[in-house]
Amino acid sequence: MVADTLMGRFIHANEFGDVDTLVALLTDDVYASLPPIPLEYQDRDVVALIFACIFNSCGRADLVPTRANGQPAFGPPFVPPPACAMEAACSS
Repeated sequence: MVADTLMGRFIHANEFGDVDTLVALLTDDVYASLPPIPLEYQDRDVVALIFACIFNSCGRADLVPTRANGQPAFGPPFVPPPACAMEAACSS
């Protein structure tokens, strides 16, 4: 089950805005990037601060496990736009 894996615990911490659990899962030499933000973050304390700011301003985020470049990864679930929005975009 995904929830029992390291990735599952990381996703769960993100979804519930649990910075302490999230940071406990990271190594001391953590390196994080959060596209589309063109910045990169290094160090456990810095990454903890970034996630605390994200959770305080944006709240929780739904994430789904996936793979990227052969490595475990996660991202937001794909939710297609409503049909009327797609029609408007295609007709312009």
